[in-house]
Amino acid sequence: MSTATDREDDGLELAVLGAIDARPPVHMIDLADAVGEHPVAVERVCSRLHEDGYIRPDTHGLYTPTEAGRQRLTDRTR
Repeated sequence: MSTATDREDDGLELAVLGAIDARPPVHMIDLADAVGEHPVAVERVCSRLHEDGYIRPDTHGLYTPTEAGRQRLTDRTR
């Protein structure tokens, strides 16, 4: 059973993933501004998205979506 927090987290994950997909590569601070959340919250989301294989970080703190990440966005926005 999903909770309200799970749905909020999912919504934030999709917002972050969408912001990354809209203008890759993108830095954490720019992501936080784009989604209107604190950078710490966005960093946690990025960690989960990376662990799940939806985004790829580089050595400069920039993020790009993976093909799986783009597919997740496509599946969720249909």
